[in-house]
Amino acid sequence: MIGAGGFGREVLLPALAEQPGVVLRGICSQKGLTARSVGEKWKFEFCTSDVSAILDADNVNCVLICTRPDSHSNHICKALEAKKHVFVEKPLAVSLEQLKQIQEAIRKHPGHILMVGFNRRFSPFVREMKKFIEGRGKPIVATYRVNAGSLPPDDWQIDPEQGGGRIVGECGHFIDVLCYLTGSRPSQVYASFIYDPTNPAGDVENASLTIQFADGSVGTVVYTSQGTSGFSKKRLEERLEVFSDGSVAVLDDFRTLELIGKCVRKRLKSHLKQDKGHACELKAFLKAVRGGTLQVNPDDYFQTTLCTLLAVDYLRSGAPQKISLELLEEPAEPVRVL
Repeated sequence: MIGAGGFGREVLLPALAEQPGVVLRGICSQKGLTARSVGEKWKFEFCTSDVSAILDADNVNCVLICTRPDSHSNHICKALEAKKHVFVEKPLAVSLEQLKQIQEAIRKHPGHILMVGFNRRFSPFVREMKKFIEGRGKPIVATYRVNAGSLPPDDWQIDPEQGGGRIVGECGHFIDVLCYLTGSRPSQVYASFIYDPTNPAGDVENASLTIQFADGSVGTVVYTSQGTSGFSKKRLEERLEVFSDGSVAVLDDFRTLELIGKCVRKRLKSHLKQDKGHACELKAFLKAVRGGTLQVNPDDYFQTTLCTLLAVDYLRSGAPQKISLELLEEPAEPVRVL
């Protein structure tokens, strides 16, 4: 495990501990004391502040990357070169140039798995939505609304260099769910951001992204940090509505799911806690490592990440952005996220 931040400690390690046959070899963090503390709690065999100690270990076959987004591409490429399977938290990258580097590393090491932490497609409720709209005859219309809490202006998640900004850093989650539900790739993205005369770059914490999919479906992601914390008990509150062939599916914050059709009306409720798919995601990763099939097409990761980058790039051009993996084949200047 590279990185020992709060998400890795509080979400991924508990989910990983539930999976049989996993041996926690080593944990690395910039501050050795953090690695030691987390390592002792979860019984890692060793702790270190040197990434090469993880990558050079012959008895390590998988690397879990939980560092800040600006370092993801570098760790991914080095881990693949070291012949390790990789699970990396979102986002995959924060620039087009980084995506190109990762794609090249995958081409050089095709036998090794790369999985990105877009966990929501593995949620039981999202899987139920997928089954509910299977067999549809027409494209779908979907709206994904996210009420995110505000962050201090100096928070690293807002910093375009470290966190990529909140559209790149977080909205990949929601676009990935839309890709999963449509079974199609995003082909074009439009974006609207709050306009503030004092900030010509736009307010990229408050935005509406409209994605056209290759099968004709349309998905809108509304992301805002202007809501009140009283609206949700947690920092992030989500509502997904899907309209398909006379049917409606509504997922409310991963706590309730309503499925309404011509002959169906069903309401499912999570009685214990939200299940956003973290455990199922890690289970799928381990199954693929052990010789199974990766449940996600790797191209989905690149297309979703491109979609977020190009949505922000919309601010520069004011024109709809066509999403194509061919962009990764073109020489270009590094793209910096606003």
